[in-house]
Amino acid sequence: SEMCIRDRPSLECNGQQTYENYHLIRGSRRFGFGVDPGAAGGLGGTDTKVEYDKAKVPFCEKYTITPNNNCFSGIDGEAVKGLGTLKQDAQIGRLRVRWHGDLIGNNGSFCPFLLALPPLIECRAFLLHGFFDTGDGILILSPNSKDNGDIHCVRVLLTDSGHYLLPTDDPQGQAVEESELALTCSDALIGVANSLMQLVCPKASKTVDYPSTTARGICLSA
Repeated sequence: SEMCIRDRPSLECNGQQTYENYHLIRGSRRFGFGVDPGAAGGLGGTDTKVEYDKAKVPFCEKYTITPNNNCFSGIDGEAVKGLGTLKQDAQIGRLRVRWHGDLIGNNGSFCPFLLALPPLIECRAFLLHGFFDTGDGILILSPNSKDNGDIHCVRVLLTDSGHYLLPTDDPQGQAVEESELALTCSDALIGVANSLMQLVCPKASKTVDYPSTTARGICLSA
């Protein structure tokens, strides 16, 4: 699945210290995409790419850069000229993706790789906020429009800056955790469905019976 991402970020992305805060999780450094549904397209800094490569994030060497003439304006209003479009392969649990974003330098060279709204729409994403004591959330992706059963669940991490990071540095760990996350999501969504039914039929006293998620099991191919 390709993540085709472009244009203005809603997150502040100037300076190395800001970059560090976007990638620290309770003091530990992680790598991935900054979840930014307020952005119309993907963006990333040249120094961010350097740090990503130095960390040897899986598939960091699988990328292309093509020229473009785009110019960007962040929330500070300062114009930054794009240096090209980066297409970066990554692995998120069982899901192989290709992130698209424009590279910027100068005062935006430490801009995180921003996961903007278009790929979230394309993957019909659900973002469940604050599901853990740490503030971490769960991202549910359905990248195959022809197969509603092709579902992927992954934890998004609350960074020290107060934003969500979708990690790409531990796909094996994500794959191991996925079944537990799927069960957590299923239980939560069943509760939401029952509450919605009460709104539809206020006089209904019984909740809807659903098949047990543990009985069904969750074995999805990538």
